[in-house]
Amino acid sequence: MSNPNPMADYWENRISTWEVSVYDQGGSVPLLDRIASPFRRILRERLERTIDLVSTRVAGRSVVDCGCGSGKLLFRLLAFKPSRLVGVDIAPSAIERANAILNAEETLHGIQLPISFQCVDLRQTVDVLDGADLVIGIGFLDYLSPEEFGFLASALRGKEFLFSFPERRVSARELVHRVYLLLAHCPGAHKYSRREASEILHNAGITDFWFDDRNNLRFVTNLPRSVIEAST
Repeated sequence: MSNPNPMADYWENRISTWEVSVYDQGGSVPLLDRIASPFRRILRERLERTIDLVSTRVAGRSVVDCGCGSGKLLFRLLAFKPSRLVGVDIAPSAIERANAILNAEETLHGIQLPISFQCVDLRQTVDVLDGADLVIGIGFLDYLSPEEFGFLASALRGKEFLFSFPERRVSARELVHRVYLLLAHCPGAHKYSRREASEILHNAGITDFWFDDRNNLRFVTNLPRSVIEAST
């Protein structure tokens, strides 16, 4: 019998070790992730760059993080005084971990934090994005097919957004990444040219966006260019 949601199972089985190998750089992780760990410095830089780019767009606003994992990005964004933070992930264990961290933080400080986490497959439903002022996704578009990308994009109209952009390029790093995904039995990963991504966004009714590429960190966004240019 075929698996009804192989992508959900893929991340359910990998999210905790993936986060450890990328952000914690310690603990016990599978051999494949230990081998890949030296190549993941850029992913840590991507997180810091994302925080830098959105820091001035968070205060008093509702923010949704697509593919939130255990909530590392959202907990960092608390410092910028949002009205609401919502983390969404396809893996139940990621949401359980995020809620455990949230409960521990609220107990420690004796306050209720404006964060919630939901286990949602954004390839199938985007209702959770209703009411969001800003939608973020790092390492998220990489796992959407063109049709799924278009479905998500249709929910971004009228919202600010910032997504890391999986641009199709020829490089040694991209080759290593393809081999990693093959060995990890990833059920689907996608790269896009800027032309392909632009067509998907235009077809979804989004015309005001642009691509940012700095130090091999690539994003597609409709944030004001002045915000991006002013970032460090």
